[in-house]
Amino acid sequence: MTQLAPIQLDDGTVIYIKAEDDVSAPPHPKSEGATRTPKGMSEVVVVVA
Repeated sequence: MTQLAPIQLDDGTVIYIKAEDDVSAPPHPKSEGATRTPKGMSEVVVVVA
């Protein structure tokens, strides 16, 4: 069954999109490994004398 789904933007604008119950997502490609580098302190230690 097709319905209209409202989406409200930050500025108050309302957009209606057509939503269907029988939608299937495309297959997700498999990742070859980590694609992001960790954030934070590095493993390098600096000693100030």
